Amino acid sequence: MTRTIVNQNLDIRALQESDLPFLPDLYKTVFNVEKDEPYWRWKYYLNPAGEHMIKVAVEPDTKRVVGSVGTI
Repeated sequence: MTRTIVNQNLDIRALQESDLPFLPDLYKTVFNVEKDEPYWRWKYYLNPAGEHMIKVAVEPDTKRVVGSVGTI
């Protein structure tokens, strides 16, 4: 089941491949650790462990990912 939750400030939805370019900066800001876009592509789309389960918080106007939670 796919569901998008929208509030006044953020859209909460499943990760999309178009979100991957935003993850390196988010991770660097939150954890001060650098992980490049190919890392996130591998982790959530090419990982042999299977399909990802990750949700992202997105600014509706800019489409910028400002938060995430997930597992593989």
